[in-house]
Amino acid sequence: MIFWDWYAPSCTASYFRNIFKSDGVKAVKAMFKFEAETPKWSNSRSVCALADGERHFGHVLRIGGRWQAFDATQPNDEATGFLFLGCFGTLAAAKASVEQSTLAIQSELAKVA
Repeated sequence: MIFWDWYAPSCTASYFRNIFKSDGVKAVKAMFKFEAETPKWSNSRSVCALADGERHFGHVLRIGGRWQAFDATQPNDEATGFLFLGCFGTLAAAKASVEQSTLAIQSELAKVA
């Protein structure tokens, strides 16, 4: 399954196949191993995902030494995938971007409910 290669035209589809054949699948499977109310990060060398027991909030992918962040709670402008938040030099910055984008929305929804 490949669905991110149009976000990064310089990356090849084979790169994404290799991620999912190696440690990416482990990160996705790890997301569903805990049943916490609070979102937590599941981490691997190339893919990190933010999720709780019921929802996937966002993820970051390491591509070419940089981290690309995605908000999985909002579609992109073309409605063809997740909202791209940006490309970051550090994992911490990419994760902070995902948390700021996704968890801020969650806290606002909680106030309304």
